[in-house]
Amino acid sequence: MPTTKTTNDNTDGVKAADSVRHEDSPLEVPESEIIALEGAGAMAYVDELAFMNEKVEVLILDSQNNNDTTRLVPIGVNGKQYHLLRGQWSTVPRFVLEILAKAKKESWNFAYKKNPDGSTSDTNQMHRALRYPHQFKDNNPKGMAWYDSIKDGHM
Repeated sequence: MPTTKTTNDNTDGVKAADSVRHEDSPLEVPESEIIALEGAGAMAYVDELAFMNEKVEVLILDSQNNNDTTRLVPIGVNGKQYHLLRGQWSTVPRFVLEILAKAKKESWNFAYKKNPDGSTSDTNQMHRALRYPHQFKDNNPKGMAWYDSIKDGHM
């Protein structure tokens, strides 16, 4: 993701701020969207933002549930909607893939079992599965390690 780095130096020789922005971003940024960062963590934060905004290709597989007839999968992130069509490769930012990886459906099985002493006890088992089973293509060598680190999490 190409970025531009500029340094705003004032006349008294004290460095005022570093500014890093994507080349496609608007020239004027509202004051409310400016985040002031200082120190070594600033570039790490910028690198993480750039990584999460990299484009990846995602394929949402057809549902195995006969009652699920949705072909268009809506995903909302920070007020922006992404509509992905099942069975078709789509190019989206990495943060959309994160939503897909963490979106799980949960089901429970409740049953009674007979104990060796003749009493009855109830059992329950929880199962989690991806809400939208998917595949993805990522050109970044760090992409697969990142996916492995987040895929078992849930929202």
